[in-house]
Amino acid sequence: MRFSLALAAVSLVSCGGGGSTGYQLDRELASAIPADTVTLAGGRVDLIQKSPLYSKLPTGATDGFASQFGLDPRKDIKEFVAAYNGHDPLVVLNGSFHSSDVLTKIASQPGAERTEYKGKAVVTRGNGGIAALSGTVLAAGSVTLLHESIDRLAQGAKLDERWAASLRSLPGQTQLFLLSAGGSSLNLPRGNLGNVEKLLGSVDSLAAWADFSKSLHVAATALARDADAAKQLHTQLRGLIGMGRLSTPDNKPELLKFYDAVQVKQDDKKIEIDIDMPEATLDALLKQFRPAP
Repeated sequence: MRFSLALAAVSLVSCGGGGSTGYQLDRELASAIPADTVTLAGGRVDLIQKSPLYSKLPTGATDGFASQFGLDPRKDIKEFVAAYNGHDPLVVLNGSFHSSDVLTKIASQPGAERTEYKGKAVVTRGNGGIAALSGTVLAAGSVTLLHESIDRLAQGAKLDERWAASLRSLPGQTQLFLLSAGGSSLNLPRGNLGNVEKLLGSVDSLAAWADFSKSLHVAATALARDADAAKQLHTQLRGLIGMGRLSTPDNKPELLKFYDAVQVKQDDKKIEIDIDMPEATLDALLKQFRPAP
């Protein structure tokens, strides 16, 4: 299976930060990342929870999660990392929870089977499951990836240098990041997510980061195959922004401010995207997603 916690972990902790020399990924999380990873994302949930943005997010999305999994994403998760090898995702997270308690809760669900691999507890259902890598570290994904992560952690494996170097290059205040080796596919649906898919597939590498400490600052650097490919991508991105502005309803002025905040630049084969959104604009956008009282 692709255990529901894996999907929930990705969606519920998709915001999260930083160190003195780039992004400082937790050692156990870094060690567990599979060697064949082509896309890597992660973040510091504990830091994003201290930001002004967090208090404005809709609350209710995690209702019932704690009773089902024995883990409350709103207070129990500190950091997460999601690795993708082109076929299967793996989510690894740490926090203030007790892994054994979480697995006991999950093992009580219908169809779940509790096993062990090299002394580590694993709860499976079909081809996927959740493993306790340590007392405060959980991994969710296919059984094959879980076994690989347990092996890597036991061996004290280090994060592949290509990812380590990319993390070091990120600003120290990074709270959320996305790294891609380029040409990879996440099998995302069409629409806005499909545009992300096209971006990942058209560049040789991508590094994106976000800082929510004051308002919203998102930046991305993509390296295309050559200057011509970069020019084409630059034109497409500017076109998408223009279409977005033209299609914005008159009663949605906050969307125009969003598009105004997006800056796209090209330098040879490098594309830089920068979004710096004031708190007032961000608050107006978030109001569109808040349920009516």
